[in-house]
Amino acid sequence: MTNRRAGAYALIGIALATVVIFMIHPTRVDRELVLGLWGLNSITHTLALAYVPAIALGFVALAEWLGLDRPLVRLALAFNLLAVVLMTLAPLVSGFIVADAFAASEGAGRLAVAFNRAFDRGYIGFIAAAMLLNALALPSGHRVWKWLTIPAALGPLAWLASGNFHPDTHAMLLLAVLQGGWFVSAGRALLAAERAI
Repeated sequence: MTNRRAGAYALIGIALATVVIFMIHPTRVDRELVLGLWGLNSITHTLALAYVPAIALGFVALAEWLGLDRPLVRLALAFNLLAVVLMTLAPLVSGFIVADAFAASEGAGRLAVAFNRAFDRGYIGFIAAAMLLNALALPSGHRVWKWLTIPAALGPLAWLASGNFHPDTHAMLLLAVLQGGWFVSAGRALLAAERAI
């Protein structure tokens, strides 16, 4: 399997995995065990963590296809890789620190939630910025993909800038569906490019 094909499947997988994760994501801190020693909170955040390396693979493959010799593409990749770091930190904090922090004290719990929100803001903003830059670097003939960038990237950036950023499960599911369409478009473009070789 080539890097391009593997990256394409990773990008399509991002879309599907993120939607599934936010469909089963608990709406509040939940310590109830549902699978042996695992609670729903730890299951969803472990799934998110397990997929992070594939996300990085998809972003690198996309950048290689668009041309790593182009500064715009390199900048987009930098934004995407910074987002990957924050995508690692957010589920670690939310899945494995927040509940224990609240068990210790209300103040510790609120601080853990504040860290998690900061990581959420960061990765949502970095991904959206990378989408805009990648859309500017797209070759001609990808009109639908370029149009999809407007809601998938500008919508989240407007949400962050509005001061009303409260990432509840329903809002994040909507975001996952919206940006998932963008990732599926990216994956399909990589597969088409692979077939054309």
